[in-house]
Amino acid sequence: MAPPALSDILNSSSPSPPSSPGLSLTHRRRSSSVMTTAPESDELTHSDSGHDQTQSLKRPAEDLDQFADALSRNVRLKTSQKDELKQFVLLSEAQQQVWLAAQLIKVVDVLNTLEAPDTIYQIPTTMERRIELYTYLVLVSPTTSVYVMNAGGPLSLILDHMETVPSWGLTPEVKADKAKFDVVCSRIRNRLTHRRNEMKTMIRDSLDTPWTDIVALCHQILAMGDRVVVTLKVSLQMVAWVAFLRAVYRDHMGPDKKVDKYWRLVDTQLKEVRDTTNGDTKKLSRFFAKVLTHDREAYGNPSIDDLELTSPGAFDDPPQRR
Repeated sequence: MAPPALSDILNSSSPSPPSSPGLSLTHRRRSSSVMTTAPESDELTHSDSGHDQTQSLKRPAEDLDQFADALSRNVRLKTSQKDELKQFVLLSEAQQQVWLAAQLIKVVDVLNTLEAPDTIYQIPTTMERRIELYTYLVLVSPTTSVYVMNAGGPLSLILDHMETVPSWGLTPEVKADKAKFDVVCSRIRNRLTHRRNEMKTMIRDSLDTPWTDIVALCHQILAMGDRVVVTLKVSLQMVAWVAFLRAVYRDHMGPDKKVDKYWRLVDTQLKEVRDTTNGDTKKLSRFFAKVLTHDREAYGNPSIDDLELTSPGAFDDPPQRR
């Protein structure tokens, strides 16, 4: 039960708690002494002035009221809280103790209803290593068809692949535990976001004068994975893909263009390419070959004769650093 409001206590008709026996005895002795002593004439002369006594009783109450106002301002109490404090100072000492005890009981009651949060799930080292690896490989793979959209996007691809090997940590039990699974998904999303931002920055900077040729840009992007992958080579397939990513940035994110959400633009452009070519492999190859040709003409013409034809898939697991 909540403690009574201060206004209820103030307006209560119940008597204040009785004084202690010791105080009552002293009071009776003093009263007896006063009654057996005749008042002096001077005392009678001044006793008819009740005004001074009333003023002396009012001053402490007024001082407390002013103090409550000042304190309320200092600690920035709300108006309702200030009013409650001003009512509190008018209570007797015994009433204040009872009110404080009731408030303390209520606080303890509230604290007992609170539940300690579960310990945050710690991602195992093996799973963390796989997350680092696949958030890198998925984004640098020329076969990636979606970068940020949920359906078939990097997050779902990585989760699906990690589920195939429970020893990496993504067991059926972890997936069934919402709190743990949310931690895993959040970690993957964060790493994907970080790596996408790295790639976008590299693509943006490559358009500054002097321009970075497409092969050098690909080497910069692959260097993001130096911590997790021993070797991953630039391929002809990759330079054409990165040339497409750079073309999207140039066309939509230039200095005079304020379009946001670069990777969503990439997803939209990729879908448009697939729809226009009807997914025909030869038409797609010709399209990306033209994009690469225009890039080399504009930003430098590095040799591509010695490049391997294709890159490994995102989940082909190249040699990892230990």
